[in-house]
Amino acid sequence: RIVADLTERENIYKQAEEIVHEDVPRIPVVWATSTTVFRNDVKGYTPVVFRDWYEYLWIEGQ
Repeated sequence: RIVADLTERENIYKQAEEIVHEDVPRIPVVWATSTTVFRNDVKGYTPVVFRDWYEYLWIEGQ
């Protein structure tokens, strides 16, 4: 179906978005991983999720 009226198109997209939001199961298809490397004199690193890990770091001898 072709709809030229922008208001009607917007309503159709909103309806489609609601259907997807309500009916489609959410399955993660990717998982982000990271690798962090430091010099030997960097201490205090503990991997954490959703936090600023660098606030707990220090450089040994300084």
